[in-house]
Amino acid sequence: MRRLLWLIPLWSVAASAAPLTILGPAGLPGVDATWADGVLSFKKTGPERRLLALSLKPAAELATARSLVVRGSLSGAPAGSARLALVAFGTGGGAWYRLGAIVPTGEDVTARIALDGFKPTAFSAPGATFAWAAVERLWLGLTLDGPAEGRWRVASVEAASEDYHATAPLQVNLNQPAVWSLTADPAVKGKITCPPEGPGGAPAMRFDFNYPEKRHLYSLPMLPLPPDLEGYRAVRVRYKATLPAGPQLLLSLFKPNGAQYIIDPPVPASADWTVREFAISDFKLGAWSKDDTTKLELTPGMSFSLGCHGAPETPGDGSIWVSEVAFLP
Repeated sequence: MRRLLWLIPLWSVAASAAPLTILGPAGLPGVDATWADGVLSFKKTGPERRLLALSLKPAAELATARSLVVRGSLSGAPAGSARLALVAFGTGGGAWYRLGAIVPTGEDVTARIALDGFKPTAFSAPGATFAWAAVERLWLGLTLDGPAEGRWRVASVEAASEDYHATAPLQVNLNQPAVWSLTADPAVKGKITCPPEGPGGAPAMRFDFNYPEKRHLYSLPMLPLPPDLEGYRAVRVRYKATLPAGPQLLLSLFKPNGAQYIIDPPVPASADWTVREFAISDFKLGAWSKDDTTKLELTPGMSFSLGCHGAPETPGDGSIWVSEVAFLP
């Protein structure tokens, strides 16, 4: 499994590593950058996405390495605005890129980005095939969204033989009302908000709904998940719920093809905050759903849902709150 994760402890080292040479700033438009003493100072005034990048000298070790290990720190970029990126240029006009996870600011961290899974850029020569042996130029950088002015200290860059493995929980941002969506029976009326009603006044997703008929109904608040899910073994959910008599909670992970994997038996509803952890292997394909396999694997493009389904004994209202969704290594 090969993905990038910041917050790997600084004492974590690759099994076998070869240092790469940093040649200096890539000199890309939209960002002013200077390189001195291992620090890339930058200033960006526009709102559009730009790439802040360093040129690396391609090394023979990249053909057999499993990941690129980057040690350093970032300051001056708004939280959540920077993502690690790798761009490779090959013979014949081929160009490929790989995006990593969001980079935190204000702390010393070690990152590991996998050296596979590259995608062709929009300007790559048609039909060009990626191969490390044909790479002539290499950029290591950060995508920057919005204005930013700061410093990216790069202590070292190494080609490593160690695969990516997750080492810290991945907290999903729930406080995004515009990102949530609702999949429900047409008869269900529901509203999703993100008020400060979590433990200690933290933001939480709140779903208020009405089941107006005495038949099987369903309502599923849906949240797109971050792309970097490989390497995690479990998910932790903090929730509470008050439901009409009859329906049950339905905890689901959806694959990009729409296949719905659920926890069965269902998680119990509780008027008090409840924390539950589930191994990814605990999620089973819903009997009403179809997939080319019955084993759930975490991939980009997935969605999370904690909703409910069932036939109410009498029509009524319900509410569900979710204050935490975290993927665990």
